[in-house]
Amino acid sequence: MKNRCEYSVLTIPNDPAYKAVAISYVKEIAKKFGFDDPDREKIATAVSEAVDNVIQHAFDPYEHGEFEISSERVPLGLKIIVKDRGLPPDTQKIEKCFNTNECPGISLMKDLVDEISFH
Repeated sequence: MKNRCEYSVLTIPNDPAYKAVAISYVKEIAKKFGFDDPDREKIATAVSEAVDNVIQHAFDPYEHGEFEISSERVPLGLKIIVKDRGLPPDTQKIEKCFNTNECPGISLMKDLVDEISFH
């Protein structure tokens, strides 16, 4: 029997009330893939920061939209993508955040997971 694809996508509205759904989703996926409690908490915290960034920066205030959180088993663990179709990010600000510690949310995500990137 072939291995089934270990990939899933959660689509949620850009409403802060749904952040708990996103966190629960990534915790359960990480548990399914064998991550222990401390690592699941790190993953959940990093995704929580990413969700906050999408809700605060990718959409105009009071704009109704949605975004996706996908997860996939990869050879070295778990790949999570938070994808929105909102306003484009300020690439210069993001570049500055990556090279300094001026952006607490990005610094926190960098400390909690192996790799982050913005596209």
